[in-house]
Amino acid sequence: MEANQAQERGPKRPVDAQDGVERLDSAACFTPAVDIWETDQELALAADLPGCPPEAVDLTVEKSVLTLSARPDASAGGPAGGHREYEAGPFERSFTLPDGLDRAAISAKVADGVLTVRIPKIRDTARRVAIG
Repeated sequence: MEANQAQERGPKRPVDAQDGVERLDSAACFTPAVDIWETDQELALAADLPGCPPEAVDLTVEKSVLTLSARPDASAGGPAGGHREYEAGPFERSFTLPDGLDRAAISAKVADGVLTVRIPKIRDTARRVAIG
């Protein structure tokens, strides 16, 4: 299959032919890979953030929206001027949280280039009420 045919089958996005990075308003747009999973006790997500130390990551919750933003270290990919196949830049992603989560108990950590966010579920506190 020729390269032209492969591009025609993919999604139509503004892509710079020189480096393959999606661009909007003439600025690079980066979207990290994020895995989301749910257990009986929590909702969790893991985002790949290579080159982002914890102080470069911002995590906020407003109403039911969790927003992740980061500014990776510009030198993380190695020395400038050489051939680079990996490029990273600032980004922001937002996720709408479902009901039933304890937003006040969210925890997060960055380790080995991966941000892990854990949001505990609110436990059912049903109890029997005495009638007197």
